[in-house]
Amino acid sequence: MTLLKYLCFFAGVWFVFRALDRAVVGPVISATNRTLMHAKSGVMALVFSGVLFVLSEPFLLRGSPPADLVQVSIPALSLVGQVAAPAATSPANVDLSTIVTIVFFGAIQVMVYWICLLKMREIERQNIPSLLKLRLMENEENLFDAGLYVGIAGTATALVLQVIGIIQPNLLAAYSSNLFGITCVAMVKIRNVRPYKKKLILESGNAVPAKPAA
Repeated sequence: MTLLKYLCFFAGVWFVFRALDRAVVGPVISATNRTLMHAKSGVMALVFSGVLFVLSEPFLLRGSPPADLVQVSIPALSLVGQVAAPAATSPANVDLSTIVTIVFFGAIQVMVYWICLLKMREIERQNIPSLLKLRLMENEENLFDAGLYVGIAGTATALVLQVIGIIQPNLLAAYSSNLFGITCVAMVKIRNVRPYKKKLILESGNAVPAKPAA
């Protein structure tokens, strides 16, 4: 069952990336680069499956309790009726809040990634020379780095809220925003922007007429 769960993680993430390729990236990237795009989708699916594996198994991030020492506490018989019951903890609520925070930060980065793809498609649809499209892509570098800015802002906001006491302290939930931001920027720059810029450079190079020999 555990193997089936992780296979479902991988298949779900892979199908999401394939859907993005067909809906947004497909019209932008030429047919010769689509095979490479699908291979990159598989690699990113493996990465995200690993992240989901870590998030679904929180005990991997916790230190194991010491097994050598055994502490035994026997209260006096006269104090048996006075011993207060320990306060009930709610680890399920803590884990649920952590998961909700991580999902929220992940959803924000998905939105940023989608906005970047829409901007690329908008530039592709314009009826202008390839060299001008390349300059427009360079002009949107700050937008393509927005995932990193949003991730840092999310981590800083979460840490401030934890210090104030509005939310429960949890470094995993706070730093997940930064992790998602780095992943989002890496996907946009390596998986989408770089191949499209290469295509525009080749097209602009072919469009320049060769100089006649002297």
